[in-house]
Amino acid sequence: MSAVFLVYICLLWYAANNNQTEIASRKQPAEKGLSASELEMLPKITGRELVMGTECAVCLEDIESEQPVRLVPGCNHGFHLECADAWLSKHSVCPVTSINFLGYLDIVVEVSELEGKVVGLYFSANWYPPCRNFTQILIDAYEHLNSNACNFEVVFVSSDEDLNAFNNYRALMPWLSIPFSDLETKKALDRKFNVEGKTVGLFFSAQWCRPGVKFTPKLVSVYHKIKQMLTPNANDEDFEIVFLSSDCDQPGFDSYFNTMPWLALPFGDPTIKSLTKHFDVQGIPCLIILGPDGKTITKHGRSLINLYQENAYPFTEAKVDLLEKQMDEEAKNLPRSEYHVGHKHELTLVCQETGGGPFICCDCDEQGSGWAYQCLDCGYEVHPKCIRAVDFGSMLEK
Repeated sequence: MSAVFLVYICLLWYAANNNQTEIASRKQPAEKGLSASELEMLPKITGRELVMGTECAVCLEDIESEQPVRLVPGCNHGFHLECADAWLSKHSVCPVTSINFLGYLDIVVEVSELEGKVVGLYFSANWYPPCRNFTQILIDAYEHLNSNACNFEVVFVSSDEDLNAFNNYRALMPWLSIPFSDLETKKALDRKFNVEGKTVGLFFSAQWCRPGVKFTPKLVSVYHKIKQMLTPNANDEDFEIVFLSSDCDQPGFDSYFNTMPWLALPFGDPTIKSLTKHFDVQGIPCLIILGPDGKTITKHGRSLINLYQENAYPFTEAKVDLLEKQMDEEAKNLPRSEYHVGHKHELTLVCQETGGGPFICCDCDEQGSGWAYQCLDCGYEVHPKCIRAVDFGSMLEK
């Protein structure tokens, strides 16, 4: 994210030349309340529609079922109208949860209001811990600069995955943002400042994980083929993988990472634990695919690599649908049954609709879905590509 990096470097330079300690230890400025027009933007309901209790968040008295109530976005606490006017004219947070709900209000600001200001475009996402950590640094610098009449403004350009995550993150910020729904403006800014353009695979694995070690050479091969496939193209597409280690020690990490041609987070980096939790990684190896916009494309990258190799790129739902249709067409020419050298029983060709489904191939030990050859007697199952047919002619000659 080049634009974020530029803002970050500029702020570090400013801090180094303008008393960095003062920025870090300065008290927060007084809260800004809502204007009358912003106040009117808050939802207005009756007491009976409250879902977070019937107690006013300001005066703590009960709200009658027919009384008009202002609702706080984000936490859904209610105010008597008169309490809302008094409290919100001076504050922009809920008195119960301290949630800043300015980020939930779609207040339109004309671009002309930015004329004459130094503007920083902040490309960031709530799901990425380094972004969240840097946001507080940027808030401190932003408020310090503006308290000294520096005429500095920031515009948040989100890579969050959904509106709720965007709203929660934006509520922390005292600056402007591109609306979450304005995808065209966001894409235009991404292209102009070369912020995006890579499809990224997050590879969770470890040297002690046998399936991970077995899958890694296949992933390396596919990685190189995708990079070669994209090189001749002039559409700025790119693909990268980042290794997130669950190794027990530095030597194990170093030994395993030496087999990989891609990037990695440092051994023991706390970001690994945060990303593991965010993406709900239940086991390794796991390959999470993120799109050029930073949003999750699929959590089943490993399975797609096993099924389609480099053809899985860019791993989108549309591409997978196309590959599944191609596989269905190819399956029409496959034998309805086969004898595999690794199993004594006859194997029957099955799909999702005829008794198949997600499986672990008994030949290559990798995941599979869709079409498979399955033993109806004992459940043995292999990918069609893993079938090594028994040559009965050779057996008879012997």
